[in-house]
Amino acid sequence: MRLTGLPEQENLRLQRQLRKSLGYYYVDTGALYRGLAFGLLQKGVPFGNEEAVEKEIQNIHVELLYENGVQKGSFQRGGL
Repeated sequence: MRLTGLPEQENLRLQRQLRKSLGYYYVDTGALYRGLAFGLLQKGVPFGNEEAVEKEIQNIHVELLYENGVQKGSFQRGGL
């Protein structure tokens, strides 16, 4: 969800209220990408080899961790 036209702090506050009232979680997509990249780096997969990335990414599991509806972190597991 992205709101525009508001100062950043007001935007964040409103997003947080909307998520809570709708029962949605905040998903940090950056954490997902970092988790996948970390897994690929650990496996030694060259990012420039699209075929190898597509193959290996199927074996990586990134899990977002939440506590009381707030994302507390993420971890990557599987296939290592």
